[in-house]
Amino acid sequence: MEEKDKEIQLTEFFRKEVGVPRSVPMEEILAAVQVKRYEVGENLYEYGKTPNELYFMLHGVIRGVEPDFEGKDITDCFVFRRGELIVPDNELGVPSSLNIEALEVCEVAALPLETVWDLLQRYPALILLYLKFFKSGADRHREIKRVRYKYSASQRYEWFLSRYPTLIDRIPHRYIASFLDMTPVTLSKVRKNTR
Repeated sequence: MEEKDKEIQLTEFFRKEVGVPRSVPMEEILAAVQVKRYEVGENLYEYGKTPNELYFMLHGVIRGVEPDFEGKDITDCFVFRRGELIVPDNELGVPSSLNIEALEVCEVAALPLETVWDLLQRYPALILLYLKFFKSGADRHREIKRVRYKYSASQRYEWFLSRYPTLIDRIPHRYIASFLDMTPVTLSKVRKNTR
């Protein structure tokens, strides 16, 4: 792909899908952004390490994962929608509380954190966008907690299908079971009964 076509596609991506307002010059973002590719199983962020980039999903599926007190992986979240912000924590510049790993080959738009800080200071409209992303993430995590605590296994599965369309056929079911706080055997039974 030619450099000019790439710039046009990234401009459209940041304006339409990420929501960067027109008051922010796109040239500054384009000068700093890199498109990065992650293979299945690669970590975008690693537990305990301080991220130095902010990612936006272009395509693929990632999961946030953390170990429980016995060292087993617990799937905390999935990101697969184009334009979604991929961050391990609500606060930038702190050590990651999760591993963020690719479940499919992924491409992300990566912005250095120093560029993000600079843009946030100079363009107040980006602070509102930043807050919108984090409110959306907090709302999503609150909903996930409510579903895990209050819904039956079959209700959790139905909720998953409605909120995460297509993922059931794209990623290993053991991660979905972990996310829905059930065993893979329970998920298999629920799926069989739902059919």
